[in-house]
Order: sequence, then structure tokens, then C-alpha cells
Amino acid sequence: MKYRLRLLFIPLVASGTGIVLLLSSWLYGSYNQYIENTASTAERLLFDAIQEYVQAAYQGGQEDRQTMNRPTFLFEKVLYDELIKMYPNVSADSLSQIMERIKPAPPRHAFLKPDGRLPLRPPQLFPGFLFNYVTFDTTTYNVLQHRIGELLYANDLKTDFKLDIFTAKDGEFMVRTPVNSLSGTTLTLRPLLIDAQQHRFITLTLTLPWRQALYSLSWQLSLAVILVLTILGCFVYLFRTISKQDKLAELRKTFVNQMTHELRTPVSTVYAAVQALQNFTEKENIEKRAMFQSIAREELEHLSDMIDNVLQIAEDDHATRKPLHYEYVKIEQLISKCITRIRVGSSSQDIQFNYENFAAGQVLWADQLHLGNVISNLFDNAIKYGSKNIQIMIQEIRDGEFIELSVSDDGIGIPDTYHDLIFDPFFRVPKDDNSYQRGFGLGLAYVKQIIRQHKGTIKLKSKKNSGTTFIIRIPKKRQL
Repeated sequence: MKYRLRLLFIPLVASGTGIVLLLSSWLYGSYNQYIENTASTAERLLFDAIQEYVQAAYQGGQEDRQTMNRPTFLFEKVLYDELIKMYPNVSADSLSQIMERIKPAPPRHAFLKPDGRLPLRPPQLFPGFLFNYVTFDTTTYNVLQHRIGELLYANDLKTDFKLDIFTAKDGEFMVRTPVNSLSGTTLTLRPLLIDAQQHRFITLTLTLPWRQALYSLSWQLSLAVILVLTILGCFVYLFRTISKQDKLAELRKTFVNQMTHELRTPVSTVYAAVQALQNFTEKENIEKRAMFQSIAREELEHLSDMIDNVLQIAEDDHATRKPLHYEYVKIEQLISKCITRIRVGSSSQDIQFNYENFAAGQVLWADQLHLGNVISNLFDNAIKYGSKNIQIMIQEIRDGEFIELSVSDDGIGIPDTYHDLIFDPFFRVPKDDNSYQRGFGLGLAYVKQIIRQHKGTIKLKSKKNSGTTFIIRIPKKRQL
């Protein structure tokens, strides 16, 4: 069984790892998409801010000329104005044709992909109309920075940013690549051309804190965490269930072996007694005949009790609740009957039953037969695992609407390791010397079931070589 569990463990771990890797890949893709969307939005806002500023400057300084063919580059403007001064009678169309012939080709610049490779398409020309009528000084820089801050804030990009001006060489490649750090992601946008003659560019650098990135991916992260926790929970529950079933199977196997031994003993005894009775004649010793008959009857009763215990646990395995017949039961009389029954059936002559804080006349709403079996089972365990001089203490404590009954012994005790298992069917505390143990491990499972049906609780207090105490709390009155 353990080998099969290991074989099952390998594909489950592999499947769980694959699911986690798939979710991680999905989250990583979502993060990259967030960075790409943020970069695109910021580039658009930078372009809009510059365009607004240039248009405002152009409209404020435009001369009163009735032509739609004005040049766009700053050096073209200067040349155009000088030609008008020199040739005032030349038409605007003729001047435009001259300007087209002498206009130099603007420089070309290309962008690298985030992985450093060249783009598949040829390098594009940057817009030539930017900053034609603007001198880029400190005032312009401050105005642009303020306007970009407003646009970023209006588009929910509440982050630190920085404007940079730099000069690029002709043919230089420029890369837009996010850089991750402990504080967040630093994202430098693609530059925009502001001075074609001097190859000057303006760019925007954003600092995106991890908190902002995580907040933007909150629903993806939440879904991923829920899925991972659900998968882990299912795996843990599956392995716990399999382990419990494996342990139960081992206990059942031990139970079958033990039950075979236990059932063989009374059968062998009855068989021997019947053989002895067959060999007797009517005139032989009547006392011996009676003795063998008594032995056979007792062993058959013992065999019947064991079969009943097995049937009770079988009903529990099929989730069948034991039908209880409730009535008002005098607890003192019930305990006295159980003590008498234990004294008659026990081989020890030194059993002492000491009452402590036992109030006479207490009445319980309970099933007398099954509650008596519960108390008898606790007495039997105290005797079975007790010392030579058994002392059982019974305490009845009134606690509001409940009665608390504790059964203690000074026996070998139960180690802490087995406290959570002691009420499981078929479980028995192993002996240190691996000697033979009587019983099937069914009594305490039956006790717990009956107490639960009485709407009560049972607790265990025990330490190795220090005795054991079972504490039962049952409602005094009928529970709806």
C-alpha cells in the first residue's frame, strides 16, 4: 500500500507543480501586459503634452500671413523669412517649391525590441513638426513637467516620473526596457524628437512601485492564490484521507487476526466442554457436569458479546445511528449495577471502587442500556490496563444542566502520542514488550458514539505510567 501511495504521490506532485507553473506564467504575462499598457499610455500622454505646448507656442507667435504652406522645421522658418525679405514679390507657391528642393533629409533613428533585437520593419521617421517655434529652456521644461504630471494623475498613473533631454548620434538605437528592482519597476519610454538639427530627444522615465503593480493585478493574484490554495487543500485532504484509510486497513487486518484468535478461544473451550459432557454418564459426578455446562455457557456468552461489538461498529461504519430509548435514569443505581457486573465477571480480587463527591438522587435523561454499557466499558478498560490493585474513582459533578462523570485508574496510562487515536475503531495502544493484548479496540469507539448521541462529550486525561481519566459530560434534561 505504501508503494502505491508513493506511485500516486509522483503524478500528483507533478500535476500540482505544472498547475502552479501555468498560473505563474499567466501572472507574468499579465504583469508584462500591464507594463506595456502603462508605457503606451505614458507615451501618448507625453506626446499630447508636447503637442499642446507646441501648438500653443505656435499660435501665440504666428505672423499674420495668408498661406497654408508654411515650413515646419525651425531652420526652414528662418530661411523662409530671409527669402521673403530678399524677394518680396515672389509668390508663396514658388517659395514652397524652392524650400522642398533645398530641405535636408531628417536623421533616422531606430528602436530595439525589449529583447535587444532589431525590429522587422524599417526605422520610422520621428515627427518633424515638434518644437519648431519653441526654445527648449528651463521654463519650457518646467511647464511640460507640470502638464505631464497632471495628465498622468488624471489617467490613474500616480507615480514618480522624470523628464530627460539627451542628444543621440545619427543611426543610434534606442531601447525601451523595464528595469526591475526591490522598490519597483523603472520604465524609460521611447524618446521623442524635439530638435532634428541637433538630434535632441526628450524621454520620460516612470517609477512603478510593486504595490501599484500588485494592486492593478489584484483580481488575477486573488484568483491565482485561491486556485493554488484550493489545489493544495485538495491534495492535503486527499493524502490525509488515503493515509487514514491505509491506517484503518492495517488496523482492520490486525483486528481480523486478533478476532480470529479471540473467537477460537471460546469455541475451543466450548468444544472441550461438550466433549467432556459426552464422556460422562448419568451416574457420574453431577458437579463436574454442572461445571462444564457453566463453562460452555459463559464462553458462548463471551462469544455473543464479541459478535455484538463487531456488529455495533459495523453499523457505525455505515453511518447508522444506534436507536436509543430515552428515559429518566438514576445515575447512582446505574453505576451500582455496573460495579456489581464488573465484580462478578472480573478475576481480580483487589478491585476497589471509591466514590468521591457523588451526590445521591441525580437523574439523567438517557438510554439506560447503552449508558450502562458505556460505564461498563470504561470500568473494563480500567481493570484491563490497571495495576494489580485497581482503584476506580467515580465523580459526579453538577455543572449547570450537565452531569460530569469521571472514571480514573492508576494503571499504565496512555502516552500523549495516542490520545487522538484512542477513540478510533480497531485501535489499541501498543505494549512496549509487544506482548499479546486482549480485545479488539472497539469499546472506546462505541463509547464515543453513544455519548455523542446523548448530546454529550468525552475527554481523556492520561500520561504514561500515571493512570488514565475519562471525563463524560451529559445533559441532565431532554435535549431537543
